[in-house]
Amino acid sequence: MIECPVCNRKNVKQDKCPGCGTDLTSILQLKELPLLYYNEGVILYNECKYDEAIEKFITAISLDNNVIDFYIALGSVYNTKKQYSEAIIQFDKALKIDPDNIDTINGKKESEENILKEEREKKKDNLIRILLPSILILMFVLIIFYPKFQRKPIKEMSEKIKIELQNNKYTKQNNLKVIQGDTSIIISGQVPTNQSKEVVKLIANNITKNVYIDVTKIAVINKITYTIKRGDNLYLLARRLYKNGDLWINIYELNKDFISDPRKLQVGDIILLPTNKK
Repeated sequence: MIECPVCNRKNVKQDKCPGCGTDLTSILQLKELPLLYYNEGVILYNECKYDEAIEKFITAISLDNNVIDFYIALGSVYNTKKQYSEAIIQFDKALKIDPDNIDTINGKKESEENILKEEREKKKDNLIRILLPSILILMFVLIIFYPKFQRKPIKEMSEKIKIELQNNKYTKQNNLKVIQGDTSIIISGQVPTNQSKEVVKLIANNITKNVYIDVTKIAVINKITYTIKRGDNLYLLARRLYKNGDLWINIYELNKDFISDPRKLQVGDIILLPTNKK
């Protein structure tokens, strides 16, 4: 509805003034023009032509700055384009028209949250940019010097493994060697059975679980073993096994590296047995 500019008749709906007959077509078209631009802007927005939509909404507002939907639409386009500060300006203008409009309140809130999110991301990027050189330098230092830092604990663990293998009743007769590597511990020597080899590895892993234990250089020679029982002595063993007690010396010669006194055997010790009687 418009007002006739000739007779000042109000609330005229027709294209001719019923009072004076003046043709009001051009005035009605001008009155509808802001809404026309707004509708064109909505179509362009849905087609993702955001810059063109912005132009239409701004034109609609310039023709009629009292329509809240125009500001909400313009703010929404700015939000989509991530121009959050511009969006807040439009939502603030809409709030002046209707402070309780939910769409306006939610639109402004979304813009403010997006600004805070961008600021956090920017701070995060700046922090990474500042710390990245230091991180790269630290990585370089670790790559160069980490093996050297590891040598001392590896050396200590190697000594512990060596002592344990020398004192353990299942492995002390094997005379194994423990060698310290840069990042591993190598055990070499001979054991009588595959089971003995697994025992060696188990003992080493119980001392250190963070260092690789290499037992590939341990050879299995498949010798016969015997576990000392209460009442055993080398003479009785030779007599029982070889039918000749005098062959006890052969057993002793094979095990003399860990039998300190052939007359005193430790119950539970594992000894090697000669494969022949000579």
